[in-house]
Amino acid sequence: MALGSEPLGLATLNDRAHGNCHDDIFSRVIGDALHAGLRGKEEPREIFSAVIPPVTLNGTAGTRGKNGIVPDGRLHCKLRESRTARCTGTRGQAHPSVRWRGTTVQRGPEQPPAEHLLEGKTIHRGGPHYMSARARDDGQGGAVADRANLVQRDYEARAAALDAKPHVQAWNNGSRDAVSSVLRSFGTVRSLVVGAYAEASDDLHQLFDCVVESASKQHWRRIGARSAKEARSYFATTLRRAWGVHFAREFARHRIRRVVFVGAPRRQPGRPLATADGDWPALSAGEFAAHALRVGGAWAGGPPGRR
Repeated sequence: MALGSEPLGLATLNDRAHGNCHDDIFSRVIGDALHAGLRGKEEPREIFSAVIPPVTLNGTAGTRGKNGIVPDGRLHCKLRESRTARCTGTRGQAHPSVRWRGTTVQRGPEQPPAEHLLEGKTIHRGGPHYMSARARDDGQGGAVADRANLVQRDYEARAAALDAKPHVQAWNNGSRDAVSSVLRSFGTVRSLVVGAYAEASDDLHQLFDCVVESASKQHWRRIGARSAKEARSYFATTLRRAWGVHFAREFARHRIRRVVFVGAPRRQPGRPLATADGDWPALSAGEFAAHALRVGGAWAGGPPGRR
């Protein structure tokens, strides 16, 4: 039987390929946000350290805590009010007049900068979200929007499950709402969903805008630009290309890692992937100069009177 890319990517096997794909994608996203100057942290376990026992929160020696309550990141940034539900018309059908980036999600109003918890999710071809009504009717972003709509509900369920555990209640002096209270204090968990075709949810697009804006204000002098506005074009182009290629590459690596299972009775040892190190690649005066020439010669950010 031929094994196509859908079952190869979706199959539950004795490996960490799903985890590697997820971690490599969102480590890059959160890392770029921190390099751009946004305040925050990757996997901020400490926010629940007062209400969850250490063994439950962090896992035993040599393992990772698998409680599902620790987000992929916490960032101080300016995001719009979270709206992930599907916009519908009078008969419950998708309303075409409120589409945003190919989905029937209407963006909420702008909010002041705040601390946000960010949860990354990946979805693979052939899975339930690509079979959903939103994937069928709402354009290329429908599948990731369908998954994004479940993130907050999942977190609330995990917090309630932890609150129901006797040892967690004992840790919190009998409180049955301690974990949920901490979760609610951060507002809605923002859903960063990446699909098998390198498409992304609206919250990830909003975070991208925040990263570009922060990088432009923080680093425009370092790359040799004359203003933050001139640098913004460079950072937007560079990061959009870098993230898109990175997302697509990690999904390809996910499938390649699993080729070893085709016809094999047991897992073969794999090689560790090399990881990027050193300075942030986007902070390159040479790359900015090349970008400026490509987009319009000397006036990359527009003529002086129009900037």
